[in-house]
Parts: sequence; structure tokens; C-alpha cells
Amino acid sequence: MGQDTLSFHEALRRVVRQSPDVILIGEMRDKESIAVAMSAALTGHLVLATVHTIDTTQTLQRIMAYFPENMRSQVAVDLALSLRGIVSQRLIPHKDGQGRAVACEVLTNTPAVSQLLKEMRYSEMEDLVRNSRTEDLYSFNQSLRRLENAGLIDREMAMAYSSNPDEYALIAQGMSAGGVVEVAEQRVDEAAPDIKRLLQLALSKGASDLHL
Repeated sequence: MGQDTLSFHEALRRVVRQSPDVILIGEMRDKESIAVAMSAALTGHLVLATVHTIDTTQTLQRIMAYFPENMRSQVAVDLALSLRGIVSQRLIPHKDGQGRAVACEVLTNTPAVSQLLKEMRYSEMEDLVRNSRTEDLYSFNQSLRRLENAGLIDREMAMAYSSNPDEYALIAQGMSAGGVVEVAEQRVDEAAPDIKRLLQLALSKGASDLHL
């Protein structure tokens, strides 16, 4: 304690002077830590951090809420430029009672997401994630459905952990609010990307953005 730095915030203020390749912030809990993370990302550092939220869009809203109203438009632009992606996770008990399965919601900073983020149109971003059929964007309900199809969780547990159980019921019947949904049968390891896979993806595209 105190051998390298006197406080968490003092370390954040001076971290880029150490010329790090990767910066890991255990939790972004205030405006200062978020500002340091974005500043480091915008100057070419790979930043990994966590935020205590329930899904991807709430993560963005929580970050924005730390800043005063007159700063949010610029913060949104900076975040759109620095963000690589967000992964939210929930641990779901296996139906046999042994262990847990990981359900993920993924928001990759695609051009469409970047534009919505700049304009702070979060409800439209939720719709984009919900209706996406790619690995770059998919919702908790889609991930829960994959786990159910793989036989790891049952319908009751999926409904209990869903943010929108009514929508999940429609997905389970092959329907969504916008029409027919085709939920592909995929291996569970594809439905739940781990940190190594995400890091490899980021490095392959250039380690110059903020990771949450």
C-alpha cells in the first residue's frame, strides 16, 4: 500500500507517464476515472474497465450521467470515437444445479452505434441491439435463447433472468416484436466471448480505443 502511488486517483492521473501498453481500471466509479480512461484511449492506449450496470445501453447512460449537462454532447462525441465495445454479463444457474452459464449482451461500436451515441439516442440503440442478427450486436434475450437451446438452462430460468420476459417468450416461439426471428443453434462458447477473445479482436484492429 503506497509503494507505487498514494491513491487510486493519483495513479490514474499519472498512469500514461508509465507508457503502458494496456491500462486496466477495475471500476470506473466517478467522472475523473471515466475522463482519464477516455483521454488515454483517445491518445492510443488500450483501456479495459468495468462499470456496475445491468446492460450495455445503461452502461453508456451511466457514464454520461457522471458529467454535467453542458459537457455531455462533447463526452458523447469522445466516447463514440474511443469506445470499441461493451460486454454485459449475467451468470445463470444451470438447470441441473451444477455451476452457472454466462449470458452476454454485446454492443460493438459499429458505424450505426457510433452515430446514435453521438446523438445520445439510447432507445434507438436498444432497438438496434435487439433486432441485430450479427455477433457484433446481440441482446441478453438472444444469448439466453442460445443457452436454452444448448440445454444448459431451462425456460423458467431464462425468463427469470431476462430483462424483458414477454419479449423472450416471443423469441422462444420464433417471433419478435418486429417479426420472425431465427435463432441459430450455436455452441455456447460462441455465445459467450471471453476476455482473451475480445482482446485479440481489439489488438487485430489496433489498440487505440476504450474498452468497457
